[in-house]
Amino acid sequence: MPSGSLLRLEPATSPGAFGARRAYNSRVRIIAGDLKGRQVSLPKHSRTRPITSFVLEQAMNLYASYGCELGQRLPSGPFLDVCAGSGLIGFEALSRGASRVIFIEADADTAANLRSTAERFEVRERVQVMRMDARKCVSAVAKVLLPEERISAAFLDPPFIPRMAADVLSHFARGLELAGPQSLLSADCLLLIRADDPVPTELPALNFLEKRPAGNAWIYMFKPRQ
Repeated sequence: MPSGSLLRLEPATSPGAFGARRAYNSRVRIIAGDLKGRQVSLPKHSRTRPITSFVLEQAMNLYASYGCELGQRLPSGPFLDVCAGSGLIGFEALSRGASRVIFIEADADTAANLRSTAERFEVRERVQVMRMDARKCVSAVAKVLLPEERISAAFLDPPFIPRMAADVLSHFARGLELAGPQSLLSADCLLLIRADDPVPTELPALNFLEKRPAGNAWIYMFKPRQ
């Protein structure tokens, strides 16, 4: 894997890791809102691990449990989708009322697919795709926010590679500390990170809330420190 390319590849310890890598071509549909039923997919032969419908619904329920109306609508500010892959989480957020979505994705083909999906859904003007290493995204995202904008909800989904989730989250928190959490995140922002191994919960700029099982991984929940 190229250095700095944060893709959802199978970890080296996964079954068949020493044989041919599996190509994931799963297609999943948006489950609620204006884009309900629209299909989100990955580029052909992509080895990126897709979000499942189960994880999608669980994430949306967690956002709902922390203040979103009836689990159908999200706060109207921008949504941040880091290590976006197919973009399913971000497009679901857009469908449920986010004003726009900012995707962070390192892989060129996957980033191009996100733009293509946005055009197919006719929401290109509400989508920004930033092709970059997720560990360096905080300062870049701060620069593209309008003066009155703050991220209202965020989802981080690093690759299932040992310690990668901890690395991405630690860099994100340090970036927030340097920038000031209020410069990027709204006071009520809920940040979720999906990880298959432990991540730190004592972090600068973020308060840990709880974690929930999510299939073969965990979803950790954080809010910005005030």
